[in-house]
Amino acid sequence: MALLDGWAYDFFTIMRWIVCATCFFIAWMCAEEDKDGWAWAFGLLGILFNPIFIIHLSRSAWTPIDFIVGIFLVASIFFIKLEK
Repeated sequence: MALLDGWAYDFFTIMRWIVCATCFFIAWMCAEEDKDGWAWAFGLLGILFNPIFIIHLSRSAWTPIDFIVGIFLVASIFFIKLEK
């Protein structure tokens, strides 16, 4: 079981890379279409989840943040109408 101990950290590191890259890409797409509010929101989320300059918060602080950001990301699918 010692082999599985580091997986949680590795999983969250990979998730940080995925969320960060996705948020920055969507921010760029929104900025290209002059949706500045959405671009700023996704840019800030990219900064929050960046894996290089990690924002260290307690697990109890990350839980509601992750939940709210998850809802925001799912809701953005329905609210952002990109032409490209």
